[in-house]
Amino acid sequence: MISLSSALLASTMAVSTLLPGFFSEWKTVQSAAFEAAKEPQKPIDANKLFDEKALEKANQRLKIRDLTSAITREFFLKNFRKGEALLTELKALNPTNGIDLYFQSILEFEKGNFATSIFMLEECLKKNNELDPAWNMLGYLYSRSGDQERALKAFEKAIAFEPYHPVYRYNHARALWLTGSFSAALDETKRVLDLRDNMPEAYFLAGLILEDMKREKEALPYYRLAEERGLSEDDFYVHYFRLGLKLDSSADLLRLLEKTRQSKNPDLIRMQATIRMNAGEFQRALEFNLQLLSNGHYVEEDLARTGELLCRTGTGMSGLQGTKLNDAAISRIRVGFEKCEGTRRKGPDVRDPVLQPAL
Repeated sequence: MISLSSALLASTMAVSTLLPGFFSEWKTVQSAAFEAAKEPQKPIDANKLFDEKALEKANQRLKIRDLTSAITREFFLKNFRKGEALLTELKALNPTNGIDLYFQSILEFEKGNFATSIFMLEECLKKNNELDPAWNMLGYLYSRSGDQERALKAFEKAIAFEPYHPVYRYNHARALWLTGSFSAALDETKRVLDLRDNMPEAYFLAGLILEDMKREKEALPYYRLAEERGLSEDDFYVHYFRLGLKLDSSADLLRLLEKTRQSKNPDLIRMQATIRMNAGEFQRALEFNLQLLSNGHYVEEDLARTGELLCRTGTGMSGLQGTKLNDAAISRIRVGFEKCEGTRRKGPDVRDPVLQPAL
């Protein structure tokens, strides 16, 4: 559920691996300068105060650091062409910390070359086992391929080198959940929310874990928080809707009906139809049901419900014109229609005491 942008954000951590070596080298340079400055016998060219080779290496590290930051920024902004051009400059400097392989793996991922991306990351980590964003990216690729066990190990490595990174811990929690370690996954998700309380995916994940632990009433508040923080993916709304229906939470269902009214997702359309039918909004329910039929995303229960709605709205079987259904589907709808017609009791309508008061 984490986007590539989230993985790219982590790459800024790579910079931290460059600085210690640089400052250590700079300390050596300063010491050499101090020794050279002792009791000079005559004026000396200022450049001779420094170890020129050490200074050249320090300048190279500075260039690598600057290019690392620039490439990270361009990748985050999806400017991959510009980032690739900068990467060419970085490669020319022959960095020894594997950062060039890490960036190249991201470019391969963007091109859809997932296997190449994985192999590059593995080579990168042979050169620099402490590059935490590379471990996170590798875990991401393992996870999306379905290998959650390897993903877990990769995310654990990333966390070992950067324990306070919320994205690393979120990915770790998700992998724990997918491998069935629900209690550990919930604990890790809570750590994520301690680090960053505005991550909607983490609230969604906590809700899913609690549902799997049969703690549905505790899950619902997490779904509310995820929605409040802007999560609007169809998969999230489907889970939220189903739990709201299961717990008969009117407040949540009221909000979800409006939020998903224009959705093209078949599951959400089906829920709109079901809820509105149960509330007596037969015409609106029929309209939602006909959407499912027209786009071909219907299941058996949709056909039976359509037949009943054609009956309840008084539309009749003529309401199927333009749906281009096969004979089997029409036959199933007709069964639902005739069943409704046979059981529906005729007589006067119920009266509203306000709109239709008794005289």
